[in-house]
Amino acid sequence: MAAPTPEAWDRLKRLIGFSDPAFDDRDYRLAHRGPVDAAITEFCRNRSREELEELGRSNDVAITRVFDVADLARDAHFREREMFVEWDDPVAGRVKGAGIAPKFSDTPGRVWRGAPWLGQDNHRVLGEMLGLSDAEITALRSRDVVGERPPTGPPSTRPPFFVREGL
Repeated sequence: MAAPTPEAWDRLKRLIGFSDPAFDDRDYRLAHRGPVDAAITEFCRNRSREELEELGRSNDVAITRVFDVADLARDAHFREREMFVEWDDPVAGRVKGAGIAPKFSDTPGRVWRGAPWLGQDNHRVLGEMLGLSDAEITALRSRDVVGERPPTGPPSTRPPFFVREGL
């Protein structure tokens, strides 16, 4: 819930049934949050998130739920904005993770893989980009100048969380 203006505070206090006029002063309200927080808590206690959002809409009060990851994954708006994307991970198999935010029209960005394992890009960076030979890269590795730790074992056969949860 939010009431950033005096008009918004008037709507919020009517909605939650808070009537002490001392709290109409913003500075006083901020310095004495306890009674307002208690009134908000009591107002919310036996109402669902959906019911609270509807009460907010119908009373022009800023109320929204705090989304958890499952809420985000199920929400049509977040799905449409591709806030979750899927890729193949060398250890976990098919995974779902956060997409790109914010979305820009000229430079939208994309997720093309998850976090690399240690040394996954050594050959590309040292060999292709910096022009080192395979022998030079091997020498660096043997002196522990560069390291790598590739994944071990096959990808998991357990269905990922979003599949198990039907997301």
